[in-house]
Amino acid sequence: MIISKRIKIVALIVVVAMTFFTYKLFSFHKYVNDFEEPHFTNASFFQNNLRECFQSEKLRKLIPEKKDFKSIKISEKEFSNLNAYDHFVHSFYYPEWYNQSCYFYGIQGDILLKIPALLPRLGDGLVMSKRQQQSISENRDSTIILMQQCIQQTNEISIEFKRAIILLDAFELIPTLTKTLEFQGQKKDSYILTTLCLLMMDYEPFLNSSLCNSLYPKDSIGYLFTKEAYKRAIPFTESNYEAIIDFASEYYKLKSTSQPEFVKISAGFYSVGQKEHAINPEREVHLKPFQISSYEVTNKQFAQFVQATGYVTLAEKRKDAFVFRTGLDEFEWTQDSTAYWRYPNGFSAGGIEDKMNHPVTCISFVDAQAYCSWAQVRLPSIDEWEVASRANTVYRNFYFGNSIDSIYKHANIWHGKTHLMVDAAEDDITTSPVGSYKSNPLGIFDIYGNVFEFCSNVPSSFIEKDNVAATRGGSWWCSMYACGFFNSVDIGKVPKEASFSNNGFRVVR
Repeated sequence: MIISKRIKIVALIVVVAMTFFTYKLFSFHKYVNDFEEPHFTNASFFQNNLRECFQSEKLRKLIPEKKDFKSIKISEKEFSNLNAYDHFVHSFYYPEWYNQSCYFYGIQGDILLKIPALLPRLGDGLVMSKRQQQSISENRDSTIILMQQCIQQTNEISIEFKRAIILLDAFELIPTLTKTLEFQGQKKDSYILTTLCLLMMDYEPFLNSSLCNSLYPKDSIGYLFTKEAYKRAIPFTESNYEAIIDFASEYYKLKSTSQPEFVKISAGFYSVGQKEHAINPEREVHLKPFQISSYEVTNKQFAQFVQATGYVTLAEKRKDAFVFRTGLDEFEWTQDSTAYWRYPNGFSAGGIEDKMNHPVTCISFVDAQAYCSWAQVRLPSIDEWEVASRANTVYRNFYFGNSIDSIYKHANIWHGKTHLMVDAAEDDITTSPVGSYKSNPLGIFDIYGNVFEFCSNVPSSFIEKDNVAATRGGSWWCSMYACGFFNSVDIGKVPKEASFSNNGFRVVR
């Protein structure tokens, strides 16, 4: 009898111990797909197909039947007549390009090393065309709102949406992404975590963290993609979930309270130019909607481009960059074989280590175009630049009025009458950090001064065979007495392959 009781007690202890051990085991492995190494699970694929949250009668008439493995294109006229809502439906539900992806099959164990932004549509291989990507970029705000509504309605985030979130840099959806992860319970979609990481690739605390270094090894070559691409792949586990959410939350707070990176300019008719101006006469132009960057492209951003692509600028190849030296005669520049974007004033003047937030210089129009191609942006046209610079004001020369008296509050320009010596009032001898001066009413900084900004086209008065690029806005070298181009009217020019330490650029999308 006593033995029987002892057996029961021991059995009870064993049951309790097993229960506790089981609890500890499963509480330690918080998620069912929590592995130490990248691992293929159904959790990675249960949200690949895009649920149709919205419909468009216009598109139903234009494209009466959807067919697998066949892209059906509408005409350019029909495409241009779509509104923002129709463009959303067309881009996500009627992709125009077919992308063959034979590499996908047979390597499921490695699929977590792929990048959501680059993955084709699973099943039919159709992807958005360039014009479709352009349309959702031009209608960024509407696209983000519609994606958010669809995600909240379905509690799912498809590969299409994840790719678009990266394309649009849609940090506004971070709360929606994290709530979707919470809703999923134990089985987490690791691609959502990857999407959060990709959104934070410009967030210094995340990039400098041990977490980021462990997820995206700097010395890894990668699988089927470039070194840079592998750094943005998915070699992390669900055990990093809490840390990634914390970083994303702080990043969202920072982004939502800081100056936006791009400013939206609405479509419409605009008056540009000035009466009797030889190069930029007054005229009316019609512009499509676009977004222009709030800041000039910085050394840091250009360095990311070079690191990703290995690009070598013309100044590095030819060793022919032009730089400024105090004491030179007016409009005189000197060539320095050691000068290029990392040493914009020559090697002897030091590098950009402490100037990563300054605009990149000593690059040519050709180099700027190469950056734009990589970053999936473009240079503004001369008319787009001018409309953005005036910021819906009635003034022609300056967005702050007709008087030049207050220019020094708005622009980094040269204070002295000549360049023989530095004026006592000079605040920046060359470039200044972007955003150091007052912005225009739209929140665009350094539209005047700091660096001349390349444009994508030239005025009709320029001779095309001269192979020159248009530049606008003036630079740190310009003064009241020399090259006073720090305004919304004048248009400068420079050879497309020339590199100067006062030329830079901003971008549009």
